Amino acid sequence: MPTIELPPPDTSTAELTVAADEFDVVRVRAVAEGRAPDGEAGLLRYLVYLGTAYLEACQIAERASDTRDAYEQIDRSFGAVSGTAAVLRFNWAEAARNYAAEQRAAIAHSRSVGGYEALVERLEREIATRKERIQHLEEALAPWM
Repeated sequence: MPTIELPPPDTSTAELTVAADEFDVVRVRAVAEGRAPDGEAGLLRYLVYLGTAYLEACQIAERASDTRDAYEQIDRSFGAVSGTAAVLRFNWAEAARNYAAEQRAAIAHSRSVGGYEALVERLEREIATRKERIQHLEEALAPWM
């Protein structure tokens, strides 16, 4: 599997406050846009990531020489994120596909083992039946031998 380079672990802190009514507005908007994650904790994480992207874009815009340069830098930055996300999705899908194949193989193996065990039991019963028949025949023929 290819190695994925993660960004440096630089951390910035920002104090965020969201009033309950504002949070409800955000939830309604996220649902309308089809981006609402499940649960309140998921929505809060979504807002943090969205806010982080916004802050990064603002920092890039502040460092840029002009609007066009800012747009190009932001586009490159988020394009790189999209590319990395695509690689992560691909790797996840491959891992999920391989896991499913392993599960199918394990189930098939388990079923074939069960089939062989049933076959062995049937063969053992058949052998026991034939031994019993031979014994009865030998007992029946014993007086004439």
